[in-house]
Amino acid sequence: MAGNTPFFFWRLVIHNIWRLPFVYPFQKSSSPDVIFIASRILFLATASSATADSFIVSIVEQKPSGRTHTLVEIISLRLDSMTSAFLNGTRMAREALVDLLKFVFNVLTHYPKVQFCNRAIFY
Repeated sequence: MAGNTPFFFWRLVIHNIWRLPFVYPFQKSSSPDVIFIASRILFLATASSATADSFIVSIVEQKPSGRTHTLVEIISLRLDSMTSAFLNGTRMAREALVDLLKFVFNVLTHYPKVQFCNRAIFY
């Protein structure tokens, strides 16, 4: 049944390539184009807590190997850079900022639910 959900494919793709260094663009690039694409993909991958629960937990709680920042630190850095770029009138900065905020909204909405469900099961 889980394979029939609309975001199952994206969940598999994102979960399997999350650890690869070239797919972690938030830390490597501050280009609004790259941030926009990465944010859109991550937004779609975290759209449903029912299909993305383990992915959401893994990106929030684990620091990818070889990386110096956690997801929260990377998002704060990118929000700062996209806000500055938006105020300076950089092309695609507004779209990148909007999609980054959509991704942040999904994580903030679904992560507490997933954590509550995991704790209720194990305790």
